Amino acid sequence: MNSRERVLKALAHQEPDRVPIDFGGGAATGLSAVAHHKLLKHLGLRGETKVWHQYLQWPVIEPQIVELFEVDCINVVPIPTDWKRDVLPDGSPGLVPTNFDPRIEPDGTRLDVYAGHIIGKLPPGGHWYDPVYFPLANATEADLDGFSWMPPFSFYMLPDVSKVDQMVQGVREAARAGYENTDKAIVGFAGASIYETAQGLRGYEQLFIDFIENRKFLDKLLDKIADAGSEYAKRYCDAIGDYAQVIVVGGEDIGAQGRLQIKPATYREVVIPRVKRLWQTFRKHTDAYLFVHTCGYIEPIINDLIDAGIDIINPVQIGAGMDPQRLKAQYGDRVTFWGGGINTQTTLPHGTVAEVKAEVKERLKILAPGGGFVFAAEQTIQSDVPPENIVAMNAAVRQYGRYPIQLD
Repeated sequence: MNSRERVLKALAHQEPDRVPIDFGGGAATGLSAVAHHKLLKHLGLRGETKVWHQYLQWPVIEPQIVELFEVDCINVVPIPTDWKRDVLPDGSPGLVPTNFDPRIEPDGTRLDVYAGHIIGKLPPGGHWYDPVYFPLANATEADLDGFSWMPPFSFYMLPDVSKVDQMVQGVREAARAGYENTDKAIVGFAGASIYETAQGLRGYEQLFIDFIENRKFLDKLLDKIADAGSEYAKRYCDAIGDYAQVIVVGGEDIGAQGRLQIKPATYREVVIPRVKRLWQTFRKHTDAYLFVHTCGYIEPIINDLIDAGIDIINPVQIGAGMDPQRLKAQYGDRVTFWGGGINTQTTLPHGTVAEVKAEVKERLKILAPGGGFVFAAEQTIQSDVPPENIVAMNAAVRQYGRYPIQLD
């Protein structure tokens, strides 16, 4: 059984030969650029750390790691072809696209400047760029009529629909190459969203106020986001064609630690109808499985996400307060859990190798039976994680993830 067959069987809620492994193929399933550099050194590999996503500091996973770790999925975002040498947030050597040229302040702060606005900031000692520009923070309802979305795609922000083609350039070629030259499951990264896009346009605090005091404005904003996202979804699906088995529709980061950011009923009433419209547009234009990234504690809205049309939930952040046994029992026959393999807040950065292996074994015992599970950590692995623990995590899933799962 090859990787693509393995993933498809798991997504069909059947048991393949072993649990599929993701390490950087989906959203937030890999590791940070600094962690990648450390892992290369630990493994004695001579590869480079190329940072393709500056804000989240996601690297192109070195192909030697993909093969060594028996990874079953690859992400087919169009990767830059021209790189220049730079330093990673901890000072380690790395590569960034030649067209990425942040402004460096005297104190070492790196600023991403676009159209005269500082839109992102990486402070000294930081791990990634924080978005700091919210273009609709002070907007009125009338301002929404003439607002032009910032092209090209910039973190949470969707572009002007007349310039969507900028976002899909190279997608088909990357997907075709991955499909024809590997046996890996092909994961497309569309990156549309409703709630996250509204956060990026209004800012977190103002958006929370909108839910209470500015509902008419909010309804209009969310409808415009859904309209733009739906048009983008059509173009994206047309661009990637039949090469992708999975499409990451985007992020809906509604969860926090132990709770949702807003009341479940509010999300259900205001946001879910727009989410459903967006996802159903994807559904009409692709046969690929639909994957959503939604961080934190999200159990109160899992049924809503399933009803809206999602097939795969990631990152399954059990460490945010969810019970894996309950998740599997309540929802495991209707959705695939892509993640949840180990706690990235506690065990992976701070545990021993033995503790890492024990937690992976326990998660496999709960989440893997019956299929509907792809192994990944609960979040992007950050720079404070010892590379020994990353190796131990991968070794454990390969050791204990053979079907039938019989772990005591």
